[in-house]
Amino acid sequence: LNTELAAIEGLCQTMDSLNRWFAYAFLAVGIPGNVLSLLAVRTFPPSTGTCLVQILSVANGCLLATQSTFVLLTGWVNTTSAYCQAKTFLTLFTSYFSAWTLVLIIAERYLRLRSLSHNGTSCFTVKRAKIASLLLGTTALLMAAPSAWLTGPSQDTCLGLGRNGRFWTFVEVTLFSVAPSFLLLVLIFLYVVARAQKNQGTWGAAADRDGTAGDKDESEDGVTRMTLPMAVLFPILTLPVVVVILSFYFCYEAITAEDEGYAWFKLIHAVCVHLSQCINAVNILIYVLFSSRFRSGVRDVFRRCCCGRGSR
Repeated sequence: LNTELAAIEGLCQTMDSLNRWFAYAFLAVGIPGNVLSLLAVRTFPPSTGTCLVQILSVANGCLLATQSTFVLLTGWVNTTSAYCQAKTFLTLFTSYFSAWTLVLIIAERYLRLRSLSHNGTSCFTVKRAKIASLLLGTTALLMAAPSAWLTGPSQDTCLGLGRNGRFWTFVEVTLFSVAPSFLLLVLIFLYVVARAQKNQGTWGAAADRDGTAGDKDESEDGVTRMTLPMAVLFPILTLPVVVVILSFYFCYEAITAEDEGYAWFKLIHAVCVHLSQCINAVNILIYVLFSSRFRSGVRDVFRRCCCGRGSR
């Protein structure tokens, strides 16, 4: 018994340390990276794609700041009902908004490609992109509210385990990962097919009218190169946390809070949650690797900062 208790205590300490290290890493790397992404994309010519990528950077930064802050507050505040409800609401809202903004971006990429190839003009405008983001944020608020309202005061609910029963767990997992991942894969497939058709010239003469020339075309291509790899990585990085949460509920009745298996579940769950958040923290690395236009934007940002300091 003492050996099992010692093992459970060791696993809990490992989980706490892991949570804090990831929280510090996200605060130190993820948030500055998203701020730099926002500033670099602002150097692009205004378009629906650049507008949505800027919104995604803000959403990712808010998600990392919210979740990291709550992790660092663990042990310093009482896990009251109001605290757990606030944590659940903010965590789910930022997660939903970030995930579905990425879906909106890929949908915009596909619709833009089709409309430009068929009509020579884009069906999306910056105003429509902002309205779509506003509606998406409102929907994310409404989706997060029921789970937050039902959340009770306990350490496990604040960890995201044992929260509100199996039904709401399936709802949260579906809204956070399963549905966005499915739509992203479908949209990526449609985009690849549409791109292949355009390159083969099967869409006729309208396929040659690909928007404005010059820097704007380069920027639009850069937005596509930045966001498509993120869309591919999203299902890969969020799938583990879905598997862990669902398997936890299938095995929920077979383990107890004092069981070593439960401690292992919490540790694995924490690892998978942080893995799913990496897509929001390393997006700047993806942008730099895949988009030369973004690299130029980053250089412009640093050049302006250096020139600004030198002029003072």
